[in-house]
Amino acid sequence: MDAAELTGAIGPSVPFSREDALRFERIALRRGIALTGLARTPEDLDVVLRAALFFVTFGGTASLIPGADLTRALQAFLSTHADWLAATGNELLDALTAARLVFPKEGGVNSVRVESALTPAIVSDLWRDLALRRAERRAEIRAELQAKNRRVNAPAVPEPDPREDEAMMREALIEAQKALASGEVPVGAVVVRDGVVLARASNAVIERHDATAHAEILAVRAASAKVGNERLTGATLYVTLEPCAMCAAAIAHARIERVVWGADDPRAGGMGGAVDVALAARMNHRARMTAGVLRSPCEDLLKDFFRQKRAAAKADAQGT
Repeated sequence: MDAAELTGAIGPSVPFSREDALRFERIALRRGIALTGLARTPEDLDVVLRAALFFVTFGGTASLIPGADLTRALQAFLSTHADWLAATGNELLDALTAARLVFPKEGGVNSVRVESALTPAIVSDLWRDLALRRAERRAEIRAELQAKNRRVNAPAVPEPDPREDEAMMREALIEAQKALASGEVPVGAVVVRDGVVLARASNAVIERHDATAHAEILAVRAASAKVGNERLTGATLYVTLEPCAMCAAAIAHARIERVVWGADDPRAGGMGGAVDVALAARMNHRARMTAGVLRSPCEDLLKDFFRQKRAAAKADAQGT
């Protein structure tokens, strides 16, 4: 049923409902279509014309519109809500006239009254929300496809060698002992690629007066400087404690292939303990993870450190 028939069937007014607004939004996906193309599906053309009428009559609150105002209103409609439609203001006015939704009248144009429980602001907000949701969904699909392509096109990754993991974690524990001797939280890290140690580091936050001087950050910086590349593709980072959110983000940016840690950090871990930073932030790279290698010695070192700190704090308090 075309707009003229619809007008004749229901009397001197036309409806514009939420269902009409939703249909208009779906039609908008056909970007670049002309009015003649819409006419192939009369129901689609009808919805578009009634949407135009809805907006140029301010949600049905006006009926006699001065000609100049109508021209401006149609152009505004085409440049905002119907920017996907390949039509001019005059073409849209001709279509509205042909559909007997507007009638030229001396001093302006008389329009068929629009009956709607909606307002232009409500419809605009609805369309904006739908567009945002569609954009978010497109981004999710794009990220999923990119991840799938990386998995399909990535070279085969050899299975981790448990003996090598333990050997490298022992090296990280040596670094953690150095941090302990310096009064730092005992965390150590080692970066390895192709069986070669590229860098090793201990926590140095207090020593350097630098909140970012975690063992992982220092090891990544040193390894990148050694190879002359900010990306450590194919490298494995061994660390005695699960990396925090800051370190997890740095690991993702450095494109480290794999992260192996000893003690979990359920309170502040950035690789699944408290949050999986790379996953939550939809980062382009997410390292493979192995947890719990030499868990007991890594945990014991941390427990002893914090036990001694608490004991020292208690002694100080009693002394005062």
